[in-house]
Amino acid sequence: MIFCSDSPGKLRQKKTELLASNQAQHNSLMEALREAQTRKTELFRSEQQQYDALMKEKREAEVEKTKLERLESEKMYPTEVVVPPGEPEEPIRPNKLLNIVVAAVIGLVVGLGLAFSLESLEKAK
Repeated sequence: MIFCSDSPGKLRQKKTELLASNQAQHNSLMEALREAQTRKTELFRSEQQQYDALMKEKREAEVEKTKLERLESEKMYPTEVVVPPGEPEEPIRPNKLLNIVVAAVIGLVVGLGLAFSLESLEKAK
């Protein structure tokens, strides 16, 4: 048996006070959590915006670097079109005659190599 010096009415009052105190503490903690989450979201957005801005600046700097390198290259190696390009009168590739000659030579070499190797296999028996 548990003996208590307080009356049941006082216990209920203390319990109610404790619940109210806990509820108030819970509410204040929840409000602090919401504020922290809001601040975190704002900071993340701010960091993302800064990152995006820096990446944009980096891309612009790379484009400018490429342009400067191209200008320096043009200054070092000045070029001038002497004769404008034209369409060739006959096709450059494929060279049919060369392809036929190369194929015939390769076929002859492979054929002779095969004939000699077969002949040497027959002599080895």
